[in-house]
Amino acid sequence: MPSSVRCVEASSGLSAHDHTGAFRAAARSRSGIALRPVDPETDTELLVAVYTSTRAAEFAPLPWSGERRDEFIRTRYGAEDRYWREQRPMARFDLILIDDEPAGRIYVDRLDGEIRIIDIALLPAFRGRGVGTALVLDLLEEASAEALAVTIHVAQGNGARTLYDRLGFQQAGTAGVYDLLEWRPPAPASGSVR
Repeated sequence: MPSSVRCVEASSGLSAHDHTGAFRAAARSRSGIALRPVDPETDTELLVAVYTSTRAAEFAPLPWSGERRDEFIRTRYGAEDRYWREQRPMARFDLILIDDEPAGRIYVDRLDGEIRIIDIALLPAFRGRGVGTALVLDLLEEASAEALAVTIHVAQGNGARTLYDRLGFQQAGTAGVYDLLEWRPPAPASGSVR
C-alpha cells in the first residue's frame, strides 16, 4: 500500500508499525517526510518551539517578556503534554521530520472504530508545503483499509480547517471553542466484496 510517510526506527528497536497500528512505512522517497517517536529527554525544546509557534496570537498580548514569558509558555506546554499522555496512554506521539530535519509533531490515538488525530503542528518554515496534507492522507488511507472514522478537534478560526474541509471531513460536534471534525471512508459499492 503506498504511503507518503516513512517511519524511522526508534532507538528502542521498535518501528512505528509496532505500536498500536501506527503509520505504514512504505515511503514515497521523493516526499522526505518521516516520523519518529518523541523522545522527552531530547525533543522538549523543539516541541516547546512548535507549541509556541502555533499559539503566537494567543501569547502576543502577554504583558511579560524574556524569561518570565518563556517560563509561562513552558509551563503551559508541559501541562498540555502531561494531559495528553495521561488521557491517551496508548497514543502515538511522533516528531515529524522533513529530510531528516525536525519540522513538527503529530500525535495520534487509535481507538475502537476510530483514528483520533490528537494534534498535528508544524514549525512555520514547514507550513504550506503539503506536509500536513500528506500525513492526514496517510491516516485516511489507513482508516479506509480498516473501515474506521478519523476525527480531530480543530479550534474555531484555525486556518487548518480548510485542509480538513478539502479532504472531506464533516463537523460532528462542538466542544467549547473546538469543532469536532470527522471523516468516514466511503461505503463500499453494493455487491462489492470487502
